[in-house]
Amino acid sequence: MPKALKTPEEKAVFRYRVEQVKPRLKRYAALLVTSQHPEISAERVYNVLRTPVRCYDDEVLNALEELANLKVAA
Repeated sequence: MPKALKTPEEKAVFRYRVEQVKPRLKRYAALLVTSQHPEISAERVYNVLRTPVRCYDDEVLNALEELANLKVAA
């Protein structure tokens, strides 16, 4: 589960990482993440990808970065 509270610095780093990964994702990234990680709901993915970020969920961000790296490697 996501950590309850993040410091402002941690939130800034999280937002930076999200902004770096967004351009490398396909439009249906939530579907791809939920198919690879059934424990992650689409709502959690949408909450990370929306602007402003609604939920600072490291598990979702790691899955998105993994997906983006797979796309680049292919």
